[in-house]
Amino acid sequence: MHPCLVYLIPGVLLCTLLFSLLLKKADMPRSAAWTTLLAGAVLGFVMSKLVYVLCLISRLYPRYGMGAFTRMTLTEFSFVGGALGAVLGAVLCAGVHRIPVKKMLDVFAPVGALLAAWVKGGEYFLDMHGVGAYLENESLYFFPLAVKNEWDEYFLAVFMIYAIFALIVAVISLAFSSRREGSSKMPGLNFCLTSYHLAIILILCENLRVQTIKWGFVKAEQLFGALILLSILLPLCIRAYRKSPMHTDGPTSALTMENGKLKKKNTHASFIGCFWPVAALFLCAGLLIVVEFALDGKIAMGQTAAYGLMALTLAAMSLLGLFTARRVAR
Repeated sequence: MHPCLVYLIPGVLLCTLLFSLLLKKADMPRSAAWTTLLAGAVLGFVMSKLVYVLCLISRLYPRYGMGAFTRMTLTEFSFVGGALGAVLGAVLCAGVHRIPVKKMLDVFAPVGALLAAWVKGGEYFLDMHGVGAYLENESLYFFPLAVKNEWDEYFLAVFMIYAIFALIVAVISLAFSSRREGSSKMPGLNFCLTSYHLAIILILCENLRVQTIKWGFVKAEQLFGALILLSILLPLCIRAYRKSPMHTDGPTSALTMENGKLKKKNTHASFIGCFWPVAALFLCAGLLIVVEFALDGKIAMGQTAAYGLMALTLAAMSLLGLFTARRVAR
């Protein structure tokens, strides 16, 4: 058995045990943890392979035909596809056990983040697959920041950067889910915030990786991360718009006359006031594109300045998510 698979087995079992304990604490059937393990493993495997092959179908199909879907090379799987499969497994098991889907996902959120950290750590066994650029500064030659190849050359350990940040997100998500008043105010919020920040980490790490799924200069999983951010932030903004209080500047300012009767006017907070985080997210995406061009040498910008701009942009994305979630939850 491949060392990577040997490494993954205890991690999956640990995550399942943690999920079982969290389900019990949330007064949900513990057996859902094991059915989620089975469903998530199968769907994660299938979705991971499917997404990878579909992303590179123009290159893989002419060479392997339908065999592209059955090749078991461990470097030919999509991380995002696997994550989507695991989440889908949790959703299906929520239906089987008659658990509200949003509450199930809130409990699953810290477990999913821990599993993501563990899986990324497993790239250590994939022959330098998850590394970044060659490191010239000898002061950086230490694990977990760097790993060396068979010629004693050191490279940035991007997979460990993701694993460490994902572990931090898992701890925060676990703390949030432990607060019943925090998680019960808006079911699904913990899962949304956890997924949102895992996607931000993915955008950062995909930029640093050397080997990744690419369409020209576009990195597919980085694009998927941006789409995940949008798919979370937009519904939160819609919910905030619907929850926004009506303008009441006087006793009858929120009323209108229709057919001789007074009715409430639909005077929610302004559209711009509720949806500006989405526009800001698109602006951040534009800045990340500028950083990509700068790092490729197409725009005159120093590497330090480019990575500094990226860090500020990703921090702004995080604040957008936290601000919008707080506005919805209050």
